[in-house]
Amino acid sequence: SVSRSLVAMFAGLQLGSLMLGRVLAMEIVKWYRSRSDDGHRVVIVGSNDRGVAFAETLRQQSPFNLQILGFVSMPGESGHPKARPNLGYVGSLASLLDRQPVDEVVFAVPGKHPQILRDAMASCEVRGVDVLVNLPPTVPSKGTMAIANVSGFDFPLLNLRRTPTSEARLAAKRALDFTGALIGIIVAGPVMAATAIAIRITDPGPVLFRQVRAGRNGRKFTMLKFRSMVMDAEKRKAELMHLNEMDGPVFKIKRDPRITAVGRFIRKTSIDELPQLFNILFGDMSIVGPRPPLPSEVEQYEPWQRRRLSVKPGLTGMWQVSGRNQIDFEEWMKMDLEYIDNWSLWLDIKIILKTIPAVVLRSGAS
Repeated sequence: SVSRSLVAMFAGLQLGSLMLGRVLAMEIVKWYRSRSDDGHRVVIVGSNDRGVAFAETLRQQSPFNLQILGFVSMPGESGHPKARPNLGYVGSLASLLDRQPVDEVVFAVPGKHPQILRDAMASCEVRGVDVLVNLPPTVPSKGTMAIANVSGFDFPLLNLRRTPTSEARLAAKRALDFTGALIGIIVAGPVMAATAIAIRITDPGPVLFRQVRAGRNGRKFTMLKFRSMVMDAEKRKAELMHLNEMDGPVFKIKRDPRITAVGRFIRKTSIDELPQLFNILFGDMSIVGPRPPLPSEVEQYEPWQRRRLSVKPGLTGMWQVSGRNQIDFEEWMKMDLEYIDNWSLWLDIKIILKTIPAVVLRSGAS
């Protein structure tokens, strides 16, 4: 008895109201914090360029009503002209915390005086004052950082990761991989059976091509593909190396004489990749991720290129939906790193959706 247009209109209004409500709630919180008489009171340790820059950033970007009480000097600091007011020397920080309310102390200084910094932080800790510590320049600035505690080891450890860390989202990705691979095997079953028969009839030898590839963090696994080349293809590779059309350690030529008649078709249509659904099902690969390289290719990687091995390799990825063989090797590597740095389930879904037209239109395949 309820019209479908009314249901659709109600769903749209509900979604819009939910989003608007959340935005308004956040704006109210920000407004309340900015109007608070007793704001967040901060002391900055370090009368230097870094301390002044940090103070300016806090003033411009923080939604809190911040009160920067002043700066505390470290040994050897002449004092930046904008580091005002100067509240004295770091050795008197404890008495400063006792004289007036302080919510947080920011240590915007390099670790040149570890004992002095340790005593200053201890003064904050015993008084329950929050501490924000500047990391040394040896610590990478990108990635996810967290404090790790190991039972039986009394010192906290700083955990640095450049790969996705959310266990829930990684579990969802694995569920997507397993379900997608299972459905893919069922749907593509007839095509895979027909391909196996065609390979067996037209060229003697095994239907599947098994090759050792490098997986996550260099773990080796056997990748499956439909065989698209003659049996002695690997032996003839050295003879054709001078025809390689890809830069870097990757070997590809458009009119490879080792490819069979059936192999040329299944490569153009990407049917040769379908057995990798079993690799995904067994957990060696993912639906979306960097393509698994040969161990011999990995040995030729530059150090920054090895980070593409920090996640599971994939059946499809940024490279496949962006032109494949038309992209040079270095740009390919940068695309994989961009995928790792910006990974999300939604990004995986978008790449999967873009893969379908890329396969149908055979863009960049050879």
